[in-house]
Amino acid sequence: MDETRQVTINGVTGAACADTAATHSIAGETLYHILKKQGTTFSTGSLTVALADGSKIEREVNTTCVKIRLGGRTLPLKLVALPGAKNNNTLLGMDFLESSGILLNVKRKTWFFDDQPKCQFHFV
Repeated sequence: MDETRQVTINGVTGAACADTAATHSIAGETLYHILKKQGTTFSTGSLTVALADGSKIEREVNTTCVKIRLGGRTLPLKLVALPGAKNNNTLLGMDFLESSGILLNVKRKTWFFDDQPKCQFHFV
C-alpha cells in the first residue's frame, strides 16, 4: 500500500509516498539530485533489493540522514538513494513509519502519530 503526503525534507517541499511494502525509505530521483546540489553527504554501500516480481538483487546504494517535516513535527529520516534510478518516487518505508509512530487509516484515507490519534491528517 502506498499513500501520498506532503513533506518537507531538508527545506525542500514535495510529495512522498508512505509505502508499507518498502522496508527502507527511498529518495526519489528528483530529491536525490536536489540533496546532492545542496551538498548533502552520502555514504556508499550495498543493499539487497526486492523487485516487484519478487526477485532479489544486490544493488549499490547511497545513504544519508536528513530532517523531514510532516504533521507539524521534524524527525530524522534515513534515506537510501538508488544511483541511476529514473522517475522513481520518494518513499517513506516501514523503517521510518515504525520509528516515527505513524499509523495509516486506509479506509478514511488519513494518517496520524500513535501518541496523538485524534489529530489526523489526510493523504494528499
